[in-house]
Amino acid sequence: MRLRLPAVALLAAVAAAPAPDPLLKQLLADAKAARPVSFERTMRLENNGKPSTVVDRYDPASLVPWTLVSFDGRAPKEDERAEWRKSVKNGVPAYGRLAALIGAAQRVDATHYHVAPLPKGFLQRDGFADRLVADLIVDTTAARPYVREAHFYATAPFRMFVVAKIDKFDATNRYAPGPDGAPRIVAQDTLIAGSGPGMSGTQIKRATFRPLG
Repeated sequence: MRLRLPAVALLAAVAAAPAPDPLLKQLLADAKAARPVSFERTMRLENNGKPSTVVDRYDPASLVPWTLVSFDGRAPKEDERAEWRKSVKNGVPAYGRLAALIGAAQRVDATHYHVAPLPKGFLQRDGFADRLVADLIVDTTAARPYVREAHFYATAPFRMFVVAKIDKFDATNRYAPGPDGAPRIVAQDTLIAGSGPGMSGTQIKRATFRPLG
């Protein structure tokens, strides 16, 4: 027996369906097609006012993709290498990772999309993606539109791993077309302020990326 919906119900279902978003569709297709590219990253860190500079490299074609180059201009110590290895487990900050965000984005205006919360699994190591939201700013002046800026932030303080409290989380990734015209990450700024057992403070990271090859 076939069920027939009344004409009014059919019209309501059509009216409720979201309108197609050609720009979002193209951004998503391009992000899915993007592949990680090699780069050298220079990170300038401040932990409670104490500065340090870390330089590393990523080469997707290498058997060992990540290499720690230097720490404050010298060869890294073993404990510094161990801490750095933990940090790169968060994944490669490649443009293609934006596909997960674009697929969950809602349009705010012509060049602004909002994601709330971040998709589960977007942050590969830190388990607080559900506490963050994101704004995507699109550049439509290039040959092909691309996400120029991804801003991640917490709308309120939250707890992480039960014992730690994050009072502020604010991070911005910036992208630009590379030598081949495909967008790639060029800068990343992060600020985290919070407290934990016997400690509190602020960590600021400013990273710049230089293409290799």
